[in-house]
Amino acid sequence: GVKQLHIAVQGSLALTASWTSKRAEELGLANVGTGIVVDSGDGVTHIIPIVDGYVVNQAIRHIPLAGRDITKFVLERLRERQEPIPSEDITVVAQRIKERY
Repeated sequence: GVKQLHIAVQGSLALTASWTSKRAEELGLANVGTGIVVDSGDGVTHIIPIVDGYVVNQAIRHIPLAGRDITKFVLERLRERQEPIPSEDITVVAQRIKERY
């Protein structure tokens, strides 16, 4: 019963969604099909170039630095400073700091 199915790269969908924002309209970028998407997850960051709505596959870059690494960095700084945070809560505190700042 599926009449239509569209499969696309997540970065392409993210750029397309950003074209419809009010800020994009204010900047004159609405419906522009070219840009770069930086997609940073828990374990890896992807840089995805898109030209006229098409992903340039050979130019995609993977950077092995992402959210998990930043959480670990904040956690190490908290421990270095000997912050009075209970050991069972320190990872959650580090994640909240990363997400807030």
